[in-house]
Amino acid sequence: MEPPIFQEFRSLLPGTPFTKLPRYEFYEEVASDDTCLVIATGEKRIFANILLCMGVVS
Repeated sequence: MEPPIFQEFRSLLPGTPFTKLPRYEFYEEVASDDTCLVIATGEKRIFANILLCMGVVS
């Protein structure tokens, strides 16, 4: 089952494809040299992390 926040992401970003990453794979992606901006919020809902990619993703 999908966390409720995912539907909110879809409504805010219509037409955007989503890929769910396991927790530590998400952390690795965020910590990679390709990441140029991180915005940390006070959001407390479960699975409320999102990684937006621009340009070519391999």
